[in-house]
Amino acid sequence: MNRYDQTKVALLKLLPEPEGTLDLYAIGEPLVAQGFSQDEITNVLLSLEAQKVIELLPGNCLRVTKRLPEG
Repeated sequence: MNRYDQTKVALLKLLPEPEGTLDLYAIGEPLVAQGFSQDEITNVLLSLEAQKVIELLPGNCLRVTKRLPEG
């Protein structure tokens, strides 16, 4: 599994159910603690936003719009 996929799997495990919102720090801190870089996390977040899985909101928050299978 490449690094992007590893980051994506780890990030998806932290997301709430669809329509739930989450502070980006609640994702960033545990992922950085697992050894993922800010750039890796940002790339996955932007990709998930482009796929309409999440919506990035003002105030460093996100909303889950649909659930993707992990992995």
